[in-house]
Amino acid sequence: MDDNEFDQVPQILFEDVTSLSKLGTLGTLIPMTNDTRAVLCGDDSKNVVVVATRVGNGRCLVFAHNGYPGIFLTNDTKDKGFVENCRRWLSREEDAQFESINATDSMDKVKKSETILVWNGHNNKSDKFMDDLCIYLKEGGALVCGVTAWGWLQGNKNKLLSDFPFARFCDYIGVKLVDNYASCANPILFRSELVKFKNIYQVVQALASEPNNVENLSIVESAIKKLGGTLPGVPLEPLQNIVLNAGSNVTPVSSCPIKDKSCRQQSISMCTILCALPGIKAPGYYVAAGISIQIDILKQVGATGWSARVGCHSDDLGKCDELCRWPCISVCKPLSSTSVRINSAFGGLLFLQSPNGESNSISVKLQNVVLTPTYDLMNPNRATSWEDLRGHAQGLWADVAGKHIVFNLPSKSVLHLDSAQLDQVLHFWDGLILTHHELRGTTSVRRERIVCDQQPSAGYMHSGYPIVTHMDVSDPKNEGFLFNIDILKKKGAWGLFHEIGHNMQRTWWTFDGTGEVTTNIFTLHAMDAICHLQPWIHSWLQDNVKRAREYIQSGSNFDQWKTNPAVALFIYAQLAREFGWSSYKAVFRQYEQTQPNLTSNQEKIDRWITTFSHQVGYNLVPLFKFWGFPISQSTIDSLHDLPIQQISDEFIQIAPERYKV
Repeated sequence: MDDNEFDQVPQILFEDVTSLSKLGTLGTLIPMTNDTRAVLCGDDSKNVVVVATRVGNGRCLVFAHNGYPGIFLTNDTKDKGFVENCRRWLSREEDAQFESINATDSMDKVKKSETILVWNGHNNKSDKFMDDLCIYLKEGGALVCGVTAWGWLQGNKNKLLSDFPFARFCDYIGVKLVDNYASCANPILFRSELVKFKNIYQVVQALASEPNNVENLSIVESAIKKLGGTLPGVPLEPLQNIVLNAGSNVTPVSSCPIKDKSCRQQSISMCTILCALPGIKAPGYYVAAGISIQIDILKQVGATGWSARVGCHSDDLGKCDELCRWPCISVCKPLSSTSVRINSAFGGLLFLQSPNGESNSISVKLQNVVLTPTYDLMNPNRATSWEDLRGHAQGLWADVAGKHIVFNLPSKSVLHLDSAQLDQVLHFWDGLILTHHELRGTTSVRRERIVCDQQPSAGYMHSGYPIVTHMDVSDPKNEGFLFNIDILKKKGAWGLFHEIGHNMQRTWWTFDGTGEVTTNIFTLHAMDAICHLQPWIHSWLQDNVKRAREYIQSGSNFDQWKTNPAVALFIYAQLAREFGWSSYKAVFRQYEQTQPNLTSNQEKIDRWITTFSHQVGYNLVPLFKFWGFPISQSTIDSLHDLPIQQISDEFIQIAPERYKV
């Protein structure tokens, strides 16, 4: 089905039909990719309630309320004409019957020929089922599905839409669920002018040629707000160009306030777009060692205070006991005048840094820079661009970016990889970032940055922005090569999983002695979720069983526990083994929601034990006392009425008499 045919779907579905009955309070959908089309809107184009998608050779309709799948399974509906039109389009005019898969646990049990599947998305499906469903669609299958996103959230407290299996399925087919209520009348009238925008991808492309289109700017603005300040899966370059080329009539300044309503709306939309654009930008250029470059500032929008940095290696080794490289090899200079010259004795990637990371933009002209290998998973033309850069870019360092993570490593480390290989490994690392956030109950707001350095300023690698690691992981011949996808899938990368985990830590549940411990909750979870290496007992823990035994045999002194991260991790692994990662997710979400003000280590320890105990419904005081934790009497008393979880493993068996309140 080509684009022109796909564009006709709304008219086909509403042929001789003027409206669709409103069922309850509808949510809203966002058609993101070019494989989606808005079919029906409520009061305006920002209230999409029905979306059509093409998935390979298959066809799918998504509704913003879980009541709609039911109208396809009964003859008693006011919308028979609409249902029949849907049947004709989904089945390609063939005689197909609707069949519910709500209670089906395997696609192997589904009749696939002459059938249109119907799914109320509130009936959760396994990842395996959804994978098979996607394959079915790719091979020409048909599906009607629907969900009420806000309703699911109300019924699943302390969870996010990212926890919802149906939301993950929608992500795959290019549709975003959001938790808004749709504004629409009853019945919902079909108005073709409201769906002419098609999808967000098409809107962004249209803005490239018509950047002042208020309606399209408003649609993009609405999508960014609903998606938490991001625009996933949509190329940002057209939006960046819109902002960089914005006229003075839509750029607010105190001396000349914007009074025209249309211009104000453009300015408001552009402000939202600005917030969705990344704050630190690698323009794709390298500065050769000893060569002075010139940066001419053509335009700035928002706050001043931009700076240019040459070199991604920002670690200062001035306080290190030994030097394996010059202590300061990154140069940063403010862009405080209209023309700035900058040079570096060491050379490096060129970065433009925003004063506060968002809501600002800058347009510059560069002189004497060298094209360098850059790759961005968000660039729809990345395959063609990469082939050209592999042959012509001469910069010595590369900038390789996924959606949620960026790597800076020598160009020679990645030039042998083609676009498909880079896509695969970047999807892996993006998945890691999302997995960490899924555990904590948060969303990614910026790309993590990984920099390979001859000498990190602290240890073998350290967390922060950027995360810095040694050069060995940039060697393609090394098993631990950052982009060795086979090893990553099989073994993971404990070191980087750990350092990224540091960036996820909260002080609420990280008390004295656990700075190198709670980060590994995320490491263990990622190893389990991505590499299928279960926490009990991961090889890293297995290597430390002897030390844990010795600690218990010597009496479980908590002061010793705090000095030994390997031993300290065992109790967190026990909690995962006994109660599953879902308990951790619920506990972390409680912290994210309440953000408790805890001023002492004892308060943090007591809160952790109390929160986890109430979440799992068991008194966990015996387990924590077994490992030597100091617990206040008030906490012990408050958990007295909960049953005690009976745990008997190789560690408890060393001193079972100590496993008690």
